[in-house]
Amino acid sequence: MLGSGQLRRPNDYSPAVIPFFALVVVITAAFVALSFLLAGPRETADSSFDFPPFRMVREESTSSFFYAPLRTELECRGRNDWTERHIRSNGTVGLPTKEARGDQVLLYGMGEALTYPVGDESVHVPGVWFRDIIATIPGPRETRTESGSTVTVTRRTPTDTEKWDADAATGIPIGYRQIVDGVVVRESRVVSLVLADGTVIR
Repeated sequence: MLGSGQLRRPNDYSPAVIPFFALVVVITAAFVALSFLLAGPRETADSSFDFPPFRMVREESTSSFFYAPLRTELECRGRNDWTERHIRSNGTVGLPTKEARGDQVLLYGMGEALTYPVGDESVHVPGVWFRDIIATIPGPRETRTESGSTVTVTRRTPTDTEKWDADAATGIPIGYRQIVDGVVVRESRVVSLVLADGTVIR
């Protein structure tokens, strides 16, 4: 596993993916901060993000870029212990792009890793799409619905609508959509989710 100061191998990312991926990382960080600021009342960290260990593959797409959906693998071993890896266009899994190690999160790019600390009471998540909607209380602008094995929280603001989906049995996030003027401008969709004990969720 790479640490701070180590460099990426040049053939791990194609030139077309690098600018898109870098922008996604920056936008994700901004959305995470804004999302949790506006979320409203929430349970404490002790009762949230208490998922069983799992491995998932998800696709992230936006309406602003003419790229194929960006695929990533997330291996979650615990609340503040997870690793996200880029999946190359040929289907192979690349080096870590983001990971949490206890009290810090590391973001990897083409150069040195960017490291930032985690507060004692914080729960760090890979992005705004990764939200615990089962254990947390919906905010004042949010509604919660359940359909079969999926729980959905919808939040409406004057500028957009956001929807988070989660597996009802485990609480693990499986989808996120940002909708502006009726158009999905950003979407994160889990295409594979397997628990560490071998249970297949999807």
